[in-house]
Parts: sequence; C-alpha cells; structure tokens
Amino acid sequence: AEADLKLAARRIVWGKTLNAGQTCVAPDFLLVHESVCDRLLVELQRAVERQWGSDPRFAVDYPRMVDGAHAKIKSLLSANLIPSLCLTGINKGRTCIIIA
Repeated sequence: AEADLKLAARRIVWGKTLNAGQTCVAPDFLLVHESVCDRLLVELQRAVERQWGSDPRFAVDYPRMVDGAHAKIKSLLSANLIPSLCLTGINKGRTCIIIA
C-alpha cells in the first residue's frame, strides 16, 4: 500500500504551523523515501496554500516572528546550516518575517 501523500502533507503543515510550531506534535524533520520525495514536496506546497492562501503574509492567523530572532533564522537558512527547504519563500516585512 502506498502512503496518502496529500493527507500526510496536510497533517504535516497543520502540525508544524499550529501555535507557530511550538507544540510537542510539530514535526522537526521528515524521513521520506526518494521515490515519493518530489511528490510530497508538491503536496506540502499545496497544503500550505490551502491552509494559508497563496501569500501567507495576508493570512491573519499565520504565525510570525516578531523579534530580532528572525535575522539569525534567515542567515541559517541562507547558509544551509540547518536543513530546510523553503517552498514558498521568505518574506521580510517591516516588523516580522514569514517563512512558509
């Protein structure tokens, strides 16, 4: 039996963005077989867009970083010092940063 990637992606996005990912159910990493990795990435992007819209900056309930910590996070992502894939982009506003 093959995994339901659409359902998995929806649950991953929900768990990771619930309370800005500050819960015990927030996934920190995924172990994905290479044969389904690309399809899962597509489903993750779709799940983000379904849950938060095409531009999360305009989603009122989307979690935001509101202090200076965002500069360190952005530099770690840019330098690939933490494994991550930014599917929809990093948008830095005047008062917060949104990583979707």
